[in-house]
Amino acid sequence: MPDWMDSERFDIEAKPEGEPRSVTVDEMRLMVQSLLEERFQLKVHRESQEMSVYTLAVGNGEPKFKPSSDPAQAIPVPSAPFGEPRTVQSPFGPIGGGLTSPPMPRGGLIMAVGSDLVGTAVDMSHLASFLAQQVDRPVIDKTGLKGPFDFKLHYTVDPRAYFSPGGQTGPNVTPPTASDPAGSSIFTAVQEIGLKLESSKSPVEVLVIDSVRKPTAN
Repeated sequence: MPDWMDSERFDIEAKPEGEPRSVTVDEMRLMVQSLLEERFQLKVHRESQEMSVYTLAVGNGEPKFKPSSDPAQAIPVPSAPFGEPRTVQSPFGPIGGGLTSPPMPRGGLIMAVGSDLVGTAVDMSHLASFLAQQVDRPVIDKTGLKGPFDFKLHYTVDPRAYFSPGGQTGPNVTPPTASDPAGSSIFTAVQEIGLKLESSKSPVEVLVIDSVRKPTAN
C-alpha cells in the first residue's frame, strides 16, 4: 500500500440514502465498503499466504474456566453522562474504566477494574481474534473447545493494540511480544487460564490492496 496510507488522516461524514434510519452492523460494513470503493477508488482481492502465526491451544491439564451458565443473559451498563466512568457488575466483579456504551450483551470482551479482561459467553475463535490484536501476528484457534465460555485474563492491556487489528502495526504501535519482560504479558495471562500460544507457520487469508487513490474533498 502507498506510504500516504500510514500518514494521511481524513474526516468523513456519511449517512444512509433516503430517510434517516438505524442500520445493522452488516449494513454499515457494506456502506463503508461502498464509500471506500467510490471515494478512494479502492480495489482489493483476497489470497492465501504462508505466514508466521500463533496457535491458541489447550495447555497441560484442563482449561481453568467453565462454559457460560447463561449465554443469553445481558450485562447492563448503568447510564452516565458521556465521557464519565461507569461501573457494572459482571460474573467476575465490578467492571469500569470509562465505559460509555449501551447495555452490552453477553458474547463480548470488556476491560474490568484492575487491568483484567473479562470474557462473557465468548467462543474461543472470538478470543483468538482478540489476541491477534495484542500480539505481532494472526492467532488461529486450535483448542477444539466448544463454547461459549466465561473467563478472565489478568494482564496489562495496551490500548494502542486496538488500533492495530489482526496484529498489523502502525507507525506508533508496538504490540507486546513473547519475550516482553515488562509486567504480566498476554502470554502469561493465557497460560494462567489453561491455554497457550505457540509460534508456528500456517496459510492465512489476507486482503491485498491492488490500487487506491487519495480522495478529493467535496
